[in-house]
Amino acid sequence: MSSGGGEAVLVTGGSGLIGRAVVSELRHRGHTAVVFDPVAPADAGAVHVEGDVRDLAAIRYAVASNRIRRVIHLAALIGVRTDADPHRAAAVNVMGTSNVLEACHVEDVARLVFASSITRQAGWGLPHTGGDHPAPRNLYGAHKLAAEFHIDLARRNRGLDATVVAIAGTLGVGRRGLAPDAAPHLHLLTCVARGEPAIVPAEPRWSLPLRHVREVAAMLVGAVLRPTGRPFYHAGGRYTSLADLADAARAVVPDADIRFTGGTRPSLPEVDATAADSDFDLTPRTLEQMVAVVIEELRTHGPDDEEEP
Repeated sequence: MSSGGGEAVLVTGGSGLIGRAVVSELRHRGHTAVVFDPVAPADAGAVHVEGDVRDLAAIRYAVASNRIRRVIHLAALIGVRTDADPHRAAAVNVMGTSNVLEACHVEDVARLVFASSITRQAGWGLPHTGGDHPAPRNLYGAHKLAAEFHIDLARRNRGLDATVVAIAGTLGVGRRGLAPDAAPHLHLLTCVARGEPAIVPAEPRWSLPLRHVREVAAMLVGAVLRPTGRPFYHAGGRYTSLADLADAARAVVPDADIRFTGGTRPSLPEVDATAADSDFDLTPRTLEQMVAVVIEELRTHGPDDEEEP
């Protein structure tokens, strides 16, 4: 329940990398985060409701007992964990989103913001279809796209006021255990911050849009607090190759040992995030600024012990 003049906002998956930044951003704006997550949030000012998005009754209880009118849905199994356990991932990523939508409908939630992923369109599409349409790269991207279709139907058929934010590469203090080939940009910076050789299993030309996690959190919180919003935003970011990221890291740590061992994955696409920058009054940081901040954060705090949920 909110204290003071702010609102209580439910954040599913609020103990993850982006979730922690969202909780902090809500507190900064005078609101209370109600974190629905199996893991307790690091922020002592947040309300924790222990639960799993696969449990509809638990989500409804979290919404009703805290008089929630706004929800940010982040909870998901990310790509590498989706591939490792496809059935569980579908239950969390697809059915979990369905449960959140049902709770929003039954408990009369005013606004939902859903965190999607650039992997929803980072692939090549189905072999038997043509035209320009979203094309998931992997199972995680397929789950996100399926959830987006479900949200769109809830918007049209049930009047749900919902916004989707498709997130690309996010820089911040994450968790240990994420495979280097799944997040080579984070692996590179984590090794540099620790003073260890960064052996990166990717091509130096591999590229992706990059944002600092606090900018992503500002988008998500800005979207959920707006009276009404666009149906879709790309979070986007500065389109950056790993070679450029390595140069920025060496500007902070001149003797950094960074080596690329090659890979076969294609780069993530460049996307247009001008709508989000404009609506949420964001001036993206330069690559050098982001890298310096993240290396300092990693040196000060270090990644957590568990894999990012």
